[in-house]
Amino acid sequence: MIRQAIASDFPIAADDECAIRIDSLMRAYGVDAPFVRFYTDDCGGMMSLMDTTAVLYCCGNEEEWSLFITMNPDILRVHCSAAFGRRLVSVGGWQGREGVVLKYGGNTDVVADGVCENPYLPDVHALLCACFDEMAPLNAWYPDVSHRLRHDCGKIAVILDGETVVSTAMTVAETDTSALLGQVATHIDFRGCGYAKTCINSLISRCKGKALYILPMTEYARSLYEKMGFYPDGDWAELQRI
Repeated sequence: MIRQAIASDFPIAADDECAIRIDSLMRAYGVDAPFVRFYTDDCGGMMSLMDTTAVLYCCGNEEEWSLFITMNPDILRVHCSAAFGRRLVSVGGWQGREGVVLKYGGNTDVVADGVCENPYLPDVHALLCACFDEMAPLNAWYPDVSHRLRHDCGKIAVILDGETVVSTAMTVAETDTSALLGQVATHIDFRGCGYAKTCINSLISRCKGKALYILPMTEYARSLYEKMGFYPDGDWAELQRI
């Protein structure tokens, strides 16, 4: 049976990118924040719901979760495993994309010189908007990212050219044992300089002892990450309600 989760249901006993996202959200805001909800079941599954986006870690009970998500009008987007995503698509009313999860298995004693760890966040957001088609607006992105950074629930690395943000990467979710790297971007005029690699190496060195994951959005990004020591370790899907 699916029920609303309480604090004692955490942390999730799984090293999975969806579980990391959910655990990190609970770590940042707790279970009583009015803008985020958490649900669990009798099989150890867990789901978060924030800003119409659900993140699901499912380890069984797929039929009940499928029905729960489909019947909840507040859920417009779902991040989950590729297998569960295909199940939702087969039910009908959903469409989306899927990809590979990479896990870091390389050297953690990396050097990253010239990295700014406390940038002006609106400038970071402007770079991300220039590089990605789908970005949350500043009034949603900024409060979340700044809150996580202030409460040691996330890290950011930036390369500056003068005062201009030209490259960035951050931990988009982080727990005591794991971190998910993401929002890796470099200004088009500064690509090919190794700046993204430097930002990622900064996060790797600052997350030493944690399991690190990243989701490449392109084949070029996947090739770059695999050369750095990441290897395939699962898959993901992002769906939206039709």
